[in-house]
Amino acid sequence: MNVVLYNDHIKSPNFGCKLVGNSLRLLLKEKYPTANIIYKPSETFSLIDKGKQTIPDVIIVNGEGSFGQHYKIPDGWKLLSDIFAHYKAPVYLVNVTIQNKDGILSDKHRKLLEKCNKIFTREKLSAEFLTESGIPNSKVYPDAGCYFFKNELPVTKDIDIVFGGGSLFKTIDLEKTKKYVEAFNQLAEQGYSVHLVDFPGNIKSKPKPDVEVLRQYCSSKIKIHAKGTFKDYFNIVKRAKLHVTGRHHGSIMSFMGRTPFITFQSNMWKTEGDQLLYGPFNSFDFTRITTGDLKKLVVDGLNKYPEWRTKLDIRYSKLQSDFGSQIIKI
Repeated sequence: MNVVLYNDHIKSPNFGCKLVGNSLRLLLKEKYPTANIIYKPSETFSLIDKGKQTIPDVIIVNGEGSFGQHYKIPDGWKLLSDIFAHYKAPVYLVNVTIQNKDGILSDKHRKLLEKCNKIFTREKLSAEFLTESGIPNSKVYPDAGCYFFKNELPVTKDIDIVFGGGSLFKTIDLEKTKKYVEAFNQLAEQGYSVHLVDFPGNIKSKPKPDVEVLRQYCSSKIKIHAKGTFKDYFNIVKRAKLHVTGRHHGSIMSFMGRTPFITFQSNMWKTEGDQLLYGPFNSFDFTRITTGDLKKLVVDGLNKYPEWRTKLDIRYSKLQSDFGSQIIKI
C-alpha cells in the first residue's frame, strides 16, 4: 500500500512546520503501520523517481500555509488541481486553514474541495467558512501539532509573560513594532518577568527571524531566547502564565503547555479561529493598539490567569480525544 503525504514542510526552518512535520510522521506510522509512506515537499507533485512511477493508494495533502489569502496566490490550489489531474486515489485535505478573498469560495476552488474525500480544518473560522459555503465533507479537529505534545504534563509557571512576533511583521512599519515592544519593556521595568522567544519564519517569505526584528528594541531586563528548536520554544512557553503571539502554532504550543494566550492577527484568520477553538482568551489589532492599551490588556490577562487557566483546562479535556484526528479519522 502506497500512502503519499503532499506538502511536507519538515525541512522548513519554521517551528510550526517542524512541529507538524514530526507529528504527521508519528500519526502516519500509527495509522498505516505496514504501508510505504512517501513524503513529498511542496515543490512537486510527481511520483516518478529514477524513472519509476509510484501509484498511490491514499493521498493526504497537508494544508498548512497553502490555502490562504496571501500577498501572492498560495500553491495549494494548484497542487490539488495537479493531483486530481494525474491520480485516481482518494484525497484527504488535512490540517488546513482556508480563507478566500472577500469570504467567497470561487467555483474553481469549490470543485476542487468537493473532489476531496474529507477535509479537516484546524481552527473554527475555516470550518464555519466551509459550512457556510456548502462544502459537506469537512470537519474541524485540533491542529496535528497537538499530537506531538499529547503526553506533556503541566509545569510550574515561573515566567509571567512570553511574547514573540508573527507573520504580520512582513507588512507593518517599524514604528508600530517599537510600540509593541515598548509595552513589554515597561512591564519588565515594573518587575514582571518577561521573555522574548524567536519563531523562525519561512525563508522564502520572511528572511529575518522574529527575534532579529524585535530584540533591537528590547530592554536589558527582557530575557531573549534567540536560538533553539520548536521543542525549546514549547518548553519556554509552557512555563509562562501568559503568551502574546501572532502565530497559529504559537497558540497551539501555548494550548498544549496549558498557557493562556493573547493573539494578534496573522496573514490569514488563523489566530482569530484559534481563539474560538482553543480559547477564547483575548486578541487585539496590532495595527491600532497603543503601548498603554497593550500593557493594560496584558496585565488584565495576568490577573485573569486563574480564570483563564480553568477555561483552558476544560477546553483541553474536551479536545484531548481528538489530538490525532487529523490523520486517525481519515
